[in-house]
Amino acid sequence: MIRRTLAAGAAVLGVFALPHAGVAQGTAEGPTDGTYAELDRAVREALEETGTPGAAWAVLDVGTGEGAEESEETGSEGEATDPNGEAGSGEDADPGGESDGEHGESPGGKEQKDTAGPSDESSVDAVHHVPGVVHTGTFGDDGDGEPVKETTPFLWGSVGKPMTSTLILSLQEDGLLDTADPVSAHLPDFAPVYEGEPADPTIAQLLSHSAGTPPDQFTDAVDLGRTEPDAVSEAASLLDEVELAYAPGTGYQYNSADYLLLGAIVESVTGATFAEQMRVRVFDPLGMDVVLAGDDRMPPGHRQFFGFPVTYESPTDVSGLPYGGTTGGDLESLSRFAAAMLGRGELDGSRVLTEESVAEAWEPHVDSSVQNYGYGWSVGELAGGEPAVWHTGATVGYESVLIVMPEAGKAVAVMQNTFGLARGSQLVNASLNAAAVLTGAEREDSGPDPALTWIPWVGAGLTVVVAVWLGVSLKRGRSVTRSVAGGIAWAAGGVLVSGSLLVVLPHFGGLPLVFLWRWLPDIALVLTTTATAFAALAAVKSFRRFKR
Repeated sequence: MIRRTLAAGAAVLGVFALPHAGVAQGTAEGPTDGTYAELDRAVREALEETGTPGAAWAVLDVGTGEGAEESEETGSEGEATDPNGEAGSGEDADPGGESDGEHGESPGGKEQKDTAGPSDESSVDAVHHVPGVVHTGTFGDDGDGEPVKETTPFLWGSVGKPMTSTLILSLQEDGLLDTADPVSAHLPDFAPVYEGEPADPTIAQLLSHSAGTPPDQFTDAVDLGRTEPDAVSEAASLLDEVELAYAPGTGYQYNSADYLLLGAIVESVTGATFAEQMRVRVFDPLGMDVVLAGDDRMPPGHRQFFGFPVTYESPTDVSGLPYGGTTGGDLESLSRFAAAMLGRGELDGSRVLTEESVAEAWEPHVDSSVQNYGYGWSVGELAGGEPAVWHTGATVGYESVLIVMPEAGKAVAVMQNTFGLARGSQLVNASLNAAAVLTGAEREDSGPDPALTWIPWVGAGLTVVVAVWLGVSLKRGRSVTRSVAGGIAWAAGGVLVSGSLLVVLPHFGGLPLVFLWRWLPDIALVLTTTATAFAALAAVKSFRRFKR
Protein backbone atom coordinates (compact mmCIF):
# COMPACT_ATOMS: atom_id res chain seq x y z
CA MET A 1 0.00 0.00 0.00
CA ILE A 2 1.89 3.02 1.27
CA ARG A 3 5.23 1.51 0.23
CA ARG A 4 4.31 1.48 -3.43
CA THR A 5 2.86 4.98 -3.22
CA LEU A 6 5.92 6.36 -1.47
CA ALA A 7 8.19 4.80 -4.05
CA ALA A 8 6.21 6.00 -7.05
CA GLY A 9 8.28 8.28 -9.21
CA ALA A 10 11.38 7.67 -7.04
CA ALA A 11 14.20 5.10 -6.29
CA VAL A 12 21.81 1.34 -7.29
CA LEU A 13 23.53 -1.09 -5.31
CA GLY A 14 24.75 -0.48 -1.71
CA VAL A 15 27.91 -2.51 -1.35
CA PHE A 16 29.67 -0.90 1.60
CA ALA A 17 29.76 -1.69 5.28
CA LEU A 18 27.37 0.01 7.66
CA PRO A 19 28.91 3.06 9.37
CA HIS A 20 28.44 3.49 13.08
CA ALA A 21 24.97 4.91 13.59
CA GLY A 22 24.48 7.38 16.38
CA VAL A 23 21.32 7.05 18.35
CA ALA A 24 20.78 10.54 19.66
CA GLN A 25 18.81 11.34 22.75
CA GLY A 26 15.61 9.40 23.31
CA THR A 27 13.18 8.41 26.00
CA ALA A 28 14.13 5.70 28.45
CA GLU A 29 10.93 3.92 27.65
CA GLY A 30 8.76 4.42 24.62
CA PRO A 31 5.20 3.22 24.09
CA THR A 32 6.60 -0.19 25.08
CA ASP A 33 9.96 -1.09 26.57
CA GLY A 34 12.63 -1.02 23.90
CA THR A 35 10.45 0.48 21.19
CA TYR A 36 12.97 3.15 20.25
CA ALA A 37 15.93 0.77 20.36
CA GLU A 38 14.01 -1.47 17.97
CA LEU A 39 13.09 1.53 15.85
CA ASP A 40 16.74 2.58 15.57
CA ARG A 41 17.74 -0.92 14.52
CA ALA A 42 15.00 -0.92 11.88
CA VAL A 43 16.11 2.43 10.50
CA ARG A 44 19.78 1.49 10.45
CA GLU A 45 19.09 -1.80 8.69
CA ALA A 46 17.31 0.12 5.95
CA LEU A 47 20.19 2.60 5.73
CA GLU A 48 22.65 -0.28 5.41
CA GLU A 49 20.66 -1.73 2.51
CA THR A 50 20.97 1.46 0.48
CA GLY A 51 24.50 2.51 1.43
CA THR A 52 23.23 5.85 2.69
CA PRO A 53 26.21 7.99 3.79
CA GLY A 54 24.29 9.97 6.40
CA ALA A 55 20.82 10.42 7.88
CA ALA A 56 18.83 11.93 10.73
CA TRP A 57 15.40 11.03 12.06
CA ALA A 58 12.85 12.08 14.64
CA VAL A 59 9.81 10.47 16.24
CA LEU A 60 6.92 12.56 17.55
CA ASP A 61 4.18 11.35 19.86
CA VAL A 62 1.81 13.99 21.20
CA GLY A 63 0.32 11.44 23.56
CA THR A 64 3.63 10.49 25.19
CA GLY A 65 4.55 13.82 26.68
CA GLU A 66 7.75 15.66 27.37
CA GLY A 67 10.52 14.20 25.27
CA ALA A 68 13.02 16.85 26.35
CA GLU A 69 12.85 16.17 30.06
CA GLU A 70 12.88 12.41 29.60
CA SER A 71 15.79 12.52 27.18
CA GLU A 72 18.01 14.16 29.77
CA GLU A 73 17.78 10.98 31.87
CA THR A 74 18.97 8.60 29.15
CA GLY A 75 22.65 8.72 30.00
CA SER A 76 25.72 10.49 28.73
CA GLU A 77 26.33 11.69 25.21
CA GLY A 78 27.02 8.92 22.74
CA GLU A 79 24.92 6.32 24.52
CA ALA A 80 21.98 4.48 23.07
CA THR A 81 18.99 3.07 24.88
CA ASP A 82 18.71 -0.70 25.05
CA PRO A 83 15.41 -2.60 25.37
CA ASN A 84 15.73 -2.66 29.14
CA GLY A 85 16.03 1.10 29.38
CA GLU A 86 19.72 0.93 30.28
CA ALA A 87 22.41 2.95 28.57
CA GLY A 88 24.79 1.06 26.35
CA SER A 89 27.37 1.88 23.75
CA GLY A 90 26.55 2.73 20.18
CA GLU A 91 28.25 -0.51 19.16
CA ASP A 92 25.97 -2.49 21.46
CA ALA A 93 22.99 -1.10 19.52
CA ASP A 94 24.31 -2.46 16.23
CA PRO A 95 21.70 -4.55 14.40
CA GLY A 96 24.06 -7.48 14.25
CA GLY A 97 25.05 -7.15 17.87
CA GLU A 98 28.73 -6.82 16.94
CA SER A 99 31.08 -3.88 17.06
CA ASP A 100 32.92 -2.71 13.97
CA GLY A 101 35.66 -1.23 16.12
CA GLU A 102 36.40 2.39 16.80
CA HIS A 103 35.66 3.48 13.27
CA GLY A 104 33.37 2.00 10.64
CA GLU A 105 33.78 2.06 6.90
CA SER A 106 31.80 4.78 5.17
CA PRO A 107 29.82 4.17 1.99
CA GLY A 108 32.52 6.08 0.13
CA GLY A 109 35.21 3.76 1.45
CA LYS A 110 36.81 6.39 3.70
CA GLU A 111 37.13 6.32 7.46
CA GLN A 112 33.76 7.02 9.08
CA LYS A 113 33.52 9.09 12.22
CA ASP A 114 31.55 7.63 15.08
CA THR A 115 28.44 9.75 15.47
CA ALA A 116 26.90 7.94 18.40
CA GLY A 117 25.09 10.92 19.83
CA PRO A 118 25.37 14.57 18.81
CA SER A 119 28.19 16.63 20.24
CA ASP A 120 26.12 19.82 20.29
CA GLU A 121 24.06 19.59 23.45
CA SER A 122 22.10 22.76 22.67
CA SER A 123 20.87 21.21 19.43
CA VAL A 124 19.63 18.19 21.35
CA ASP A 125 17.69 20.42 23.70
CA ALA A 126 16.28 22.39 20.74
CA VAL A 127 14.90 19.34 18.96
CA HIS A 128 13.56 17.74 22.11
CA HIS A 129 11.79 20.89 23.18
CA VAL A 130 9.69 20.73 20.03
CA PRO A 131 6.31 19.61 21.39
CA GLY A 132 5.83 15.90 20.86
CA VAL A 133 9.41 14.96 19.93
CA VAL A 134 10.26 11.87 21.95
CA HIS A 135 13.22 10.42 20.11
CA THR A 136 15.85 11.38 17.55
CA GLY A 137 18.73 9.63 15.83
CA THR A 138 21.67 10.47 13.58
CA PHE A 139 23.83 8.35 11.33
CA GLY A 140 27.05 8.61 9.32
CA ASP A 141 28.60 11.64 7.62
CA ASP A 142 27.42 14.55 5.53
CA GLY A 143 28.76 15.34 2.06
CA ASP A 144 31.67 17.31 3.54
CA GLY A 145 32.80 14.32 5.59
CA GLU A 146 31.57 15.75 8.89
CA PRO A 147 29.49 13.63 11.29
CA VAL A 148 25.77 14.15 10.84
CA LYS A 149 24.28 15.99 13.82
CA GLU A 150 20.78 17.16 14.59
CA THR A 151 21.82 20.57 13.29
CA THR A 152 22.98 19.18 9.92
CA PRO A 153 20.69 20.50 7.16
CA PHE A 154 19.24 18.23 4.48
CA LEU A 155 17.21 19.10 1.40
CA TRP A 156 13.60 17.99 1.79
CA GLY A 157 12.52 17.72 -1.85
CA SER A 158 8.79 17.31 -2.30
CA VAL A 159 8.15 17.20 1.44
CA GLY A 160 7.90 20.91 0.67
CA LYS A 161 4.60 20.33 -1.15
CA PRO A 162 2.59 19.99 2.10
CA MET A 163 4.21 23.27 3.15
CA THR A 164 3.07 24.97 -0.06
CA SER A 165 -0.40 23.52 0.49
CA THR A 166 -0.34 25.05 3.98
CA LEU A 167 0.48 28.44 2.47
CA ILE A 168 -2.31 28.20 -0.15
CA LEU A 169 -4.90 27.28 2.49
CA SER A 170 -3.68 30.14 4.68
CA LEU A 171 -4.33 32.55 1.80
CA GLN A 172 -7.77 31.01 1.40
CA GLU A 173 -8.51 31.66 5.07
CA ASP A 174 -7.60 35.32 4.50
CA GLY A 175 -9.92 35.57 1.50
CA LEU A 176 -7.16 36.15 -1.08
CA LEU A 177 -8.16 33.09 -3.08
CA ASP A 178 -10.44 30.07 -3.06
CA THR A 179 -9.42 26.55 -3.97
CA ALA A 180 -12.46 26.45 -6.29
CA ASP A 181 -11.06 29.38 -8.31
CA PRO A 182 -9.94 28.65 -11.86
CA VAL A 183 -6.20 29.14 -12.24
CA SER A 184 -6.79 31.77 -14.95
CA ALA A 185 -8.58 33.97 -12.39
CA HIS A 186 -5.18 34.68 -10.85
CA LEU A 187 -2.89 33.93 -13.81
CA PRO A 188 -4.67 35.58 -16.78
CA ASP A 189 -2.07 34.40 -19.32
CA PHE A 190 -2.51 30.76 -18.31
CA ALA A 191 -4.45 29.22 -21.21
CA PRO A 192 -3.88 25.46 -21.43
CA VAL A 193 -5.63 23.27 -23.96
CA TYR A 194 -6.85 19.70 -23.98
CA GLU A 195 -7.37 18.00 -27.34
CA GLY A 196 -7.32 21.39 -29.02
CA GLU A 197 -9.98 22.92 -26.77
CA PRO A 198 -9.43 25.50 -23.98
CA ALA A 199 -9.22 24.05 -20.48
CA ASP A 200 -9.13 25.85 -17.16
CA PRO A 201 -8.19 23.74 -14.13
CA THR A 202 -8.84 24.97 -10.60
CA ILE A 203 -6.49 25.65 -7.71
CA ALA A 204 -7.92 22.56 -5.98
CA GLN A 205 -6.96 20.45 -8.98
CA LEU A 206 -3.41 21.79 -8.87
CA LEU A 207 -3.22 20.94 -5.17
CA SER A 208 -4.43 17.38 -5.78
CA HIS A 209 -2.47 16.76 -9.01
CA SER A 210 -5.66 16.32 -11.01
CA ALA A 211 -5.28 19.38 -13.26
CA GLY A 212 -4.12 17.40 -16.29
CA THR A 213 -0.60 18.83 -16.30
CA PRO A 214 1.79 16.46 -18.12
CA PRO A 215 4.76 14.82 -16.36
CA ASP A 216 7.52 17.21 -15.36
CA GLN A 217 10.13 15.77 -17.71
CA PHE A 218 8.00 16.86 -20.68
CA THR A 219 7.13 20.41 -19.57
CA ASP A 220 10.61 22.02 -19.50
CA ALA A 221 9.41 24.23 -16.64
CA VAL A 222 10.99 22.61 -13.57
CA ASP A 223 14.55 22.24 -12.29
CA LEU A 224 15.66 25.30 -14.27
CA GLY A 225 18.16 26.67 -11.76
CA ARG A 226 16.77 30.19 -12.01
CA THR A 227 17.82 32.64 -9.33
CA GLU A 228 16.18 35.97 -10.19
CA PRO A 229 13.56 37.29 -7.71
CA ASP A 230 10.67 36.66 -10.12
CA ALA A 231 11.94 33.18 -11.03
CA VAL A 232 8.77 31.42 -9.84
CA SER A 233 6.36 33.44 -11.97
CA GLU A 234 8.72 33.46 -14.95
CA ALA A 235 9.13 29.67 -14.85
CA ALA A 236 5.38 29.17 -14.44
CA SER A 237 4.77 31.30 -17.55
CA LEU A 238 6.40 28.53 -19.59
CA LEU A 239 3.21 26.55 -18.90
CA ASP A 240 0.84 29.21 -20.26
CA GLU A 241 -0.05 27.21 -23.39
CA VAL A 242 0.68 23.72 -22.10
CA GLU A 243 -1.12 20.77 -23.71
CA LEU A 244 -2.85 18.91 -20.89
CA ALA A 245 -2.53 15.15 -20.66
CA TYR A 246 -6.17 14.69 -19.67
CA ALA A 247 -9.22 16.82 -18.95
CA PRO A 248 -8.94 18.61 -15.59
CA GLY A 249 -10.55 16.67 -12.76
CA THR A 250 -10.70 13.37 -14.64
CA GLY A 251 -7.40 11.79 -13.63
CA TYR A 252 -4.26 11.99 -11.51
CA GLN A 253 -0.67 12.72 -12.52
CA TYR A 254 1.87 13.53 -9.85
CA ASN A 255 4.21 16.32 -10.93
CA SER A 256 5.93 19.44 -9.64
CA ALA A 257 4.62 21.76 -12.37
CA ASP A 258 1.28 21.95 -10.53
CA TYR A 259 3.01 23.40 -7.48
CA LEU A 260 5.09 25.75 -9.60
CA LEU A 261 1.79 27.22 -10.82
CA LEU A 262 0.58 27.45 -7.21
CA GLY A 263 3.72 29.42 -6.40
CA ALA A 264 2.93 31.86 -9.21
CA ILE A 265 -0.63 32.22 -7.87
CA VAL A 266 0.78 33.09 -4.43
CA GLU A 267 2.86 35.85 -6.00
CA SER A 268 -0.10 37.10 -8.03
CA VAL A 269 -2.54 37.44 -5.14
CA THR A 270 -0.05 38.83 -2.59
CA GLY A 271 2.25 40.99 -4.71
CA ALA A 272 5.19 39.45 -2.84
CA THR A 273 7.60 36.67 -3.71
CA PHE A 274 6.69 33.10 -2.91
CA ALA A 275 9.73 32.80 -0.64
CA GLU A 276 8.67 35.84 1.40
CA GLN A 277 5.10 34.63 1.82
CA MET A 278 6.26 31.16 2.85
CA ARG A 279 8.58 32.71 5.40
CA VAL A 280 6.06 35.04 7.03
CA ARG A 281 3.06 32.70 6.93
CA VAL A 282 4.61 29.29 7.64
CA PHE A 283 8.30 29.12 8.47
CA ASP A 284 8.67 32.02 10.91
CA PRO A 285 5.46 31.34 12.87
CA LEU A 286 6.57 27.72 13.37
CA GLY A 287 10.16 28.65 14.24
CA MET A 288 11.59 26.80 11.26
CA ASP A 289 15.15 27.69 10.17
CA VAL A 290 14.99 26.85 6.47
CA VAL A 291 18.23 26.30 4.52
CA LEU A 292 18.09 26.41 0.73
CA ALA A 293 20.22 24.67 -1.88
CA GLY A 294 23.25 26.80 -2.63
CA ASP A 295 23.45 28.11 0.94
CA ASP A 296 26.93 27.75 2.46
CA ARG A 297 25.35 25.81 5.34
CA MET A 298 23.98 23.08 3.03
CA PRO A 299 26.52 20.26 2.57
CA PRO A 300 26.60 18.29 -0.68
CA GLY A 301 24.30 15.32 -1.04
CA HIS A 302 25.02 12.13 -2.99
CA ARG A 303 23.85 10.77 -6.32
CA GLN A 304 24.03 7.07 -7.06
CA PHE A 305 26.56 6.29 -9.82
CA PHE A 306 26.93 2.61 -10.75
CA GLY A 307 25.81 1.81 -7.22
CA PHE A 308 28.24 4.15 -5.50
CA PRO A 309 27.21 7.34 -3.68
CA VAL A 310 29.01 10.28 -5.28
CA THR A 311 28.83 13.78 -3.81
CA TYR A 312 26.63 16.26 -5.63
CA GLU A 313 26.21 19.95 -4.87
CA SER A 314 22.64 21.03 -5.57
CA PRO A 315 22.48 24.41 -7.33
CA THR A 316 20.40 27.36 -6.20
CA ASP A 317 16.97 27.31 -7.84
CA VAL A 318 14.51 29.96 -6.69
CA SER A 319 11.89 28.69 -9.15
CA GLY A 320 11.97 25.30 -7.41
CA LEU A 321 10.82 26.60 -4.02
CA PRO A 322 7.05 25.97 -4.47
CA TYR A 323 7.52 22.26 -5.14
CA GLY A 324 10.27 21.89 -2.53
CA GLY A 325 13.12 20.95 -4.83
CA THR A 326 15.59 23.33 -3.18
CA THR A 327 14.07 23.73 0.31
CA GLY A 328 15.58 22.12 3.37
CA GLY A 329 16.65 22.45 6.96
CA ASP A 330 17.74 20.52 10.00
CA LEU A 331 15.91 17.95 12.11
CA GLU A 332 14.37 20.53 14.41
CA SER A 333 12.83 22.48 11.53
CA LEU A 334 11.20 19.46 9.91
CA SER A 335 10.07 18.26 13.34
CA ARG A 336 8.42 21.63 13.96
CA PHE A 337 6.35 21.31 10.80
CA ALA A 338 5.38 17.75 11.77
CA ALA A 339 4.42 18.93 15.26
CA ALA A 340 2.25 21.69 13.80
CA MET A 341 0.42 19.14 11.68
CA LEU A 342 -0.14 16.90 14.72
CA GLY A 343 -1.42 20.05 16.43
CA ARG A 344 -3.92 20.53 13.59
CA GLY A 345 -2.21 23.71 12.39
CA GLU A 346 -0.93 25.02 15.72
CA LEU A 347 2.47 24.90 17.44
CA ASP A 348 3.55 26.65 20.63
CA GLY A 349 0.51 28.93 20.50
CA SER A 350 1.18 29.98 16.92
CA ARG A 351 -1.49 28.87 14.47
CA VAL A 352 -0.73 28.73 10.73
CA LEU A 353 -3.97 26.95 9.73
CA THR A 354 -7.37 26.33 11.26
CA GLU A 355 -8.32 22.78 12.10
CA GLU A 356 -10.86 22.94 9.27
CA SER A 357 -8.14 23.79 6.75
CA VAL A 358 -5.95 20.94 7.96
CA ALA A 359 -8.92 18.59 7.58
CA GLU A 360 -9.45 19.92 4.05
CA ALA A 361 -5.80 19.22 3.20
CA TRP A 362 -6.06 15.67 4.57
CA GLU A 363 -9.31 14.84 2.80
CA PRO A 364 -8.79 12.25 0.03
CA HIS A 365 -9.70 14.44 -2.94
CA VAL A 366 -8.58 12.07 -5.73
CA ASP A 367 -7.53 8.47 -6.22
CA SER A 368 -3.78 8.48 -6.70
CA SER A 369 -1.50 5.79 -8.09
CA VAL A 370 -2.26 3.46 -5.16
CA GLN A 371 -4.27 5.18 -2.45
CA ASN A 372 -5.46 8.83 -2.37
CA TYR A 373 -4.11 12.35 -2.60
CA GLY A 374 -5.36 15.36 -0.69
CA TYR A 375 -3.98 18.88 -0.89
CA GLY A 376 -0.23 18.32 -0.80
CA TRP A 377 -0.54 15.05 1.13
CA SER A 378 -0.90 11.41 0.19
CA VAL A 379 -3.75 9.96 2.22
CA GLY A 380 -4.28 6.32 3.12
CA GLU A 381 -3.16 3.61 5.50
CA LEU A 382 0.14 2.19 6.65
CA ALA A 383 0.79 -1.53 6.65
CA GLY A 384 -1.37 -2.83 9.46
CA GLY A 385 -4.18 -0.41 8.70
CA GLU A 386 -3.05 2.69 10.63
CA PRO A 387 -4.56 5.82 8.98
CA ALA A 388 -1.83 8.21 7.84
CA VAL A 389 -0.95 11.17 5.66
CA TRP A 390 2.55 11.41 4.24
CA HIS A 391 4.85 12.77 1.60
CA THR A 392 8.19 11.71 0.21
CA GLY A 393 10.75 14.15 -1.07
CA ALA A 394 13.36 13.18 -3.63
CA THR A 395 15.75 15.76 -4.99
CA VAL A 396 19.12 15.09 -6.58
CA GLY A 397 21.39 14.12 -3.69
CA TYR A 398 18.78 13.91 -0.93
CA GLU A 399 15.67 12.00 0.09
CA SER A 400 13.22 12.72 2.92
CA VAL A 401 9.96 11.27 4.17
CA LEU A 402 7.41 12.71 6.58
CA ILE A 403 4.68 10.41 7.87
CA VAL A 404 1.92 11.74 10.13
CA MET A 405 -0.51 9.39 11.89
CA PRO A 406 -3.30 11.72 13.05
CA GLU A 407 -5.39 9.19 14.96
CA ALA A 408 -2.37 7.74 16.78
CA GLY A 409 -0.93 11.20 17.43
CA LYS A 410 2.45 10.11 16.06
CA ALA A 411 4.80 11.23 13.29
CA VAL A 412 8.09 10.07 11.80
CA ALA A 413 10.53 12.26 9.88
CA VAL A 414 13.59 10.76 8.18
CA MET A 415 16.16 12.66 6.11
CA GLN A 416 18.90 10.95 4.05
CA ASN A 417 21.74 12.50 2.05
CA THR A 418 21.50 10.27 -0.99
CA PHE A 419 19.01 9.49 -3.72
CA GLY A 420 18.87 7.11 -6.66
CA LEU A 421 15.87 6.10 -8.73
CA ALA A 422 17.00 2.48 -8.75
CA ARG A 423 16.52 2.31 -4.98
CA GLY A 424 13.45 4.50 -4.64
CA SER A 425 11.39 1.95 -2.73
CA GLN A 426 14.33 0.97 -0.54
CA LEU A 427 15.12 4.54 0.41
CA VAL A 428 11.70 4.94 2.01
CA ASN A 429 12.16 1.74 4.02
CA ALA A 430 13.85 3.65 6.83
CA SER A 431 10.70 5.72 7.36
CA LEU A 432 8.29 2.85 6.84
CA ASN A 433 10.19 0.57 9.17
CA ALA A 434 10.17 3.25 11.87
CA ALA A 435 6.42 3.72 11.44
CA ALA A 436 5.88 -0.05 11.53
CA VAL A 437 7.69 -0.29 14.87
CA LEU A 438 5.56 2.51 16.31
CA THR A 439 2.29 0.94 15.17
CA GLY A 440 3.19 -2.68 15.86
CA ALA A 441 2.93 -3.65 12.18
CA GLU A 442 5.24 -6.07 10.42
CA ARG A 443 8.19 -4.57 8.61
CA GLU A 444 8.38 -5.12 4.88
CA ASP A 445 11.45 -5.24 2.68
CA SER A 446 11.77 -4.27 -0.95
CA GLY A 447 14.69 -4.70 -3.31
CA PRO A 448 16.17 -2.33 -5.87
CA ASP A 449 14.64 -1.90 -9.30
CA PRO A 450 16.42 -4.67 -11.26
CA ALA A 451 16.23 -2.85 -14.60
CA LEU A 452 17.62 0.45 -13.33
CA THR A 453 20.26 -1.41 -11.33
CA TRP A 454 21.65 -3.45 -14.24
CA ILE A 455 21.08 -1.12 -17.21
CA PRO A 456 24.20 0.97 -16.43
CA TRP A 457 26.40 -2.13 -16.27
CA VAL A 458 24.92 -3.69 -19.40
CA GLY A 459 25.25 -0.36 -21.17
CA ALA A 460 28.87 -0.02 -20.05
CA GLY A 461 29.56 -3.48 -21.47
CA LEU A 462 27.98 -2.51 -24.78
CA THR A 463 30.08 0.66 -24.86
CA VAL A 464 33.24 -1.42 -24.41
CA VAL A 465 32.22 -3.77 -27.24
CA VAL A 466 31.62 -0.88 -29.66
CA ALA A 467 34.82 0.87 -28.57
CA VAL A 468 36.87 -2.31 -29.15
CA TRP A 469 35.22 -2.73 -32.55
CA LEU A 470 36.16 0.87 -33.40
CA GLY A 471 39.70 0.38 -32.19
CA VAL A 472 40.14 -2.77 -34.26
CA SER A 473 38.77 -1.01 -37.34
CA LEU A 474 41.18 1.88 -36.95
CA LYS A 475 44.15 -0.36 -36.27
CA ARG A 476 43.64 -2.53 -39.33
CA GLY A 477 43.48 0.51 -41.53
CA ARG A 478 43.03 -1.60 -44.65
CA SER A 479 40.86 -0.39 -47.47
CA VAL A 480 37.64 -2.06 -48.43
CA THR A 481 35.87 -2.39 -51.73
CA ARG A 482 34.40 0.94 -52.69
CA SER A 483 30.64 0.85 -52.28
CA VAL A 484 28.46 3.93 -52.30
CA ALA A 485 25.53 1.88 -51.08
CA GLY A 486 27.62 0.45 -48.27
CA GLY A 487 28.82 3.89 -47.26
CA ILE A 488 25.29 5.21 -47.20
CA ALA A 489 24.12 2.23 -45.19
CA TRP A 490 26.80 2.73 -42.54
CA ALA A 491 26.14 6.47 -42.35
CA ALA A 492 22.41 5.91 -42.02
CA GLY A 493 23.00 3.20 -39.44
CA GLY A 494 25.18 5.51 -37.39
CA VAL A 495 22.53 8.21 -37.37
CA LEU A 496 19.75 5.73 -36.62
CA VAL A 497 21.51 3.94 -33.74
CA SER A 498 22.92 7.09 -32.15
CA GLY A 499 19.63 8.93 -32.49
CA SER A 500 17.75 6.01 -30.98
CA LEU A 501 20.07 5.87 -27.99
CA LEU A 502 20.06 9.61 -27.35
CA VAL A 503 16.52 10.60 -28.27
CA VAL A 504 14.07 7.83 -29.12
CA LEU A 505 14.82 5.35 -26.33
CA PRO A 506 14.84 7.96 -23.51
CA HIS A 507 11.68 9.61 -24.86
CA PHE A 508 9.63 6.44 -25.08
CA GLY A 509 10.99 5.39 -21.71
CA GLY A 510 9.48 8.59 -20.32
CA LEU A 511 12.89 9.92 -19.28
CA PRO A 512 14.44 12.39 -21.75
CA LEU A 513 18.23 12.55 -21.81
CA VAL A 514 18.42 15.87 -19.95
CA PHE A 515 16.33 14.28 -17.16
CA LEU A 516 18.61 11.23 -17.13
CA TRP A 517 21.76 13.34 -16.73
CA ARG A 518 20.26 14.84 -13.58
CA TRP A 519 18.59 11.82 -11.99
CA LEU A 520 20.33 8.78 -13.54
CA PRO A 521 23.78 10.00 -14.58
CA ASP A 522 25.21 6.50 -15.01
CA ILE A 523 22.54 5.54 -17.54
CA ALA A 524 22.92 8.91 -19.30
CA LEU A 525 26.67 8.34 -19.51
CA VAL A 526 26.46 4.87 -21.05
CA LEU A 527 23.82 5.99 -23.55
CA THR A 528 25.95 8.97 -24.59
CA THR A 529 29.25 7.09 -24.79
CA THR A 530 27.71 4.14 -26.66
CA ALA A 531 26.02 6.49 -29.12
CA THR A 532 29.24 8.44 -29.62
CA ALA A 533 31.34 5.29 -30.10
CA PHE A 534 28.90 3.83 -32.62
CA ALA A 535 28.69 7.13 -34.50
CA ALA A 536 32.50 7.16 -34.75
CA LEU A 537 32.52 3.53 -35.88
CA ALA A 538 29.88 4.25 -38.53
CA ALA A 539 31.82 7.28 -39.74
CA VAL A 540 35.00 5.22 -40.17
CA LYS A 541 33.18 2.40 -41.96
CA SER A 542 31.28 4.80 -44.18
CA PHE A 543 34.34 6.90 -45.08
CA ARG A 544 36.30 3.84 -46.17
CA ARG A 545 33.50 2.70 -48.46
CA PHE A 546 33.23 6.11 -50.10
CA LYS A 547 36.99 6.43 -50.44
CA ARG A 548 38.50 5.49 -53.80
